[in-house]
Amino acid sequence: MVPMSSSASAAGLCNFVDVSPSPFHVCRTVSVQLEDAGFVRLDETDAWPTEAGRYYLIRGGSLVAWSTEREGPFRIVGGHTDSPNLRVKQHPDLESAGWQMVGLEPYGGAWLNSWLDRDLGISGRLSVRDGNTAREVLVKVDEPILRVPQLAIHLSEDRKGVTLDPQRHVNAIWGVGNSPRSFVSYVAEREGVDPGSVLGWELMTHDLAPSAVVGVESELVSAPRLDNQGTCYAGTQALLAAVENPTDVTPVLALFDHEEVGSMSDRGAFSDLLNTVLERIVLGRGGGREEFLRTMAGSICASGDMAHATHPNYPDRHEPAHRIELGGG
Repeated sequence: MVPMSSSASAAGLCNFVDVSPSPFHVCRTVSVQLEDAGFVRLDETDAWPTEAGRYYLIRGGSLVAWSTEREGPFRIVGGHTDSPNLRVKQHPDLESAGWQMVGLEPYGGAWLNSWLDRDLGISGRLSVRDGNTAREVLVKVDEPILRVPQLAIHLSEDRKGVTLDPQRHVNAIWGVGNSPRSFVSYVAEREGVDPGSVLGWELMTHDLAPSAVVGVESELVSAPRLDNQGTCYAGTQALLAAVENPTDVTPVLALFDHEEVGSMSDRGAFSDLLNTVLERIVLGRGGGREEFLRTMAGSICASGDMAHATHPNYPDRHEPAHRIELGGG
């Protein structure tokens, strides 16, 4: 029998994943939980409060949260908000053989075959002109508007399948017709935005099949984006538990975007985001560079990600003397 606490955690993880189809939605989901626990959002361009408290910030699809209610070295949990998927190209409107198509491209290490013949929704964000500046509009369309069609086995040369070319074989159908139609305009109108005001977009597909607790004893979680929303969820719960049971450390949660493509962006793990936040925490409590360096020397960071368990149908693909077990490491 699975303990009730484990069942609750599994259900919580499933809900977290289902409402967070993009890195930007991960940040929003986490921020709602943080604000319910008394965290206050800060802006990097503002002067930060010097009084102890619970704070977080968002940069694009990345989030850092921390509590300064106790002073001490940092205890950091790191994860990433992005997952492999198919993303909408910058020139997405296509037509082929009487089908209206949306041009898609792999992001990260997407296993292309797993995206075929699935009902796909769209999520992400639009950048929209707002006077002399721009604002962000989150997008989440949980309807089967896209589908990447598999080639019928009867049409493959050896009746054993086909090698997928990411340039030609992962574009999605979304209608019938001999001329392309504007996909971005459709998305903008769905979100109540004037298509002419759209400056840019980061749009991606997500599988509409819901997450589930499976197995005869309900001991397994079946869900998309566990790499790395599993860590995002667990890290958030760990931070919330830490602030309710404080010790003489400074708990920090760092969730980065763009891990799947090398982390080298302005909001990736190689950016100045986390280091800047940590130094400003020390400066905010009256310390200087010396104290910051000493604090860093006594700090610990646990970076969490997913690993592949030993596959029961392909055990020969794994190190025979180093079996990786679900829930056992």
